[in-house]
Amino acid sequence: EKPAPPPPAPPAPSAKGSTGPAAEIEKLDMAIEILEKKISLNEKKVGVELQKAKEYNAKGNKAFALQCMKRKKQMEEQITSAYAQMSNLETMRTKLQESALLKQVLEATKAGAKRLEQDNKELNADQIEDERERIQEIISDQKAVADALSQPLDGDVVDEDELMGELDELMELDAELEAEAEAEKAKTKAGKAKATAVSLPDMPSVPVGKLPNKQVLVEEEEGEDEAALRALEAELNS
Repeated sequence: EKPAPPPPAPPAPSAKGSTGPAAEIEKLDMAIEILEKKISLNEKKVGVELQKAKEYNAKGNKAFALQCMKRKKQMEEQITSAYAQMSNLETMRTKLQESALLKQVLEATKAGAKRLEQDNKELNADQIEDERERIQEIISDQKAVADALSQPLDGDVVDEDELMGELDELMELDAELEAEAEAEKAKTKAGKAKATAVSLPDMPSVPVGKLPNKQVLVEEEEGEDEAALRALEAELNS
């Protein structure tokens, strides 16, 4: 056996039973679509009649050519009229859309105002002030609990100012020691540089005058020897 065919699909909902701006806008869209199709068809017919009129006129059949031109003229008038009607429908559609939008805005504004009015009745200034004071009291209680839990268990309270003063004194002492160390380091470095400096010895002066002749020097040496010899002889003979 062949399987049973699937049940037919339910018909699409019609806008006939719908009301409101949406239904009217849908009707206008359908009318505009019909006019657009009519304009497109008549424009094609105008072209056909014009072509036929040219052919009849070329064959010398003036009567048929005139009939074609008359039909062309009528279709052109229909096209002009359809354009005017379509423009009016588009204007009406735009106005309906604007009206629907304004209606939605107005309804939303009314709903918002109603809600604000209801909220204002539920929340007044006195209630807000009472709630704020209650919250501040809760925060104050929490802070007191936190302070109590942070206290030392042995009851020894530390003087924070005294500790900070001691820290400042230690930091000043460290700074002084560091400055003294830097000064001592610089002094030691300067001493080493002075000790390693080399001083050049004094060189003998270069003679300025003319050096004596070698022969003169020999003669002077011989005269001194003779004088010494004579002195020795005289001392022996005495």
